[in-house]
Amino acid sequence: MKNKFLLWFWILFPLLAFSQGENDNWYFGNKAAVNFLTATPTVLTNSQIDTF
Repeated sequence: MKNKFLLWFWILFPLLAFSQGENDNWYFGNKAAVNFLTATPTVLTNSQIDTF
């Protein structure tokens, strides 16, 4: 039983511990973007999106 737990732990731990940050940047609106990687959200100026 303990071996199964350790096996699942070692399989799932990297998935939980190392996120890729794919949700850190939010792009929306007329060239508007926000980065949530820092403690306070940061405005980004490199957005290419131009929508209503």
